[in-house]
Amino acid sequence: MRYCITFAGAGERIEVEYYVQDASYKTSVIQEALVHFFNPDKIYVLATPKSREKSIPDILRKAPCCEMVPIPDGK
Repeated sequence: MRYCITFAGAGERIEVEYYVQDASYKTSVIQEALVHFFNPDKIYVLATPKSREKSIPDILRKAPCCEMVPIPDGK
């Protein structure tokens, strides 16, 4: 099985082009690019309360294999 661990950001989402070897994929959600390039079975997304509110709905819509993992604010 293939797993990834990522973080959800709370900032503005902008579309970026990601590259792996000779392939590219354009998206505003890195987890969607990870699915495209690596087809993981599960992506664990570590998220603070603010990033959960702002990012998780979009991430789950674009990369349904993600599972949110709550983490506290770093303050």
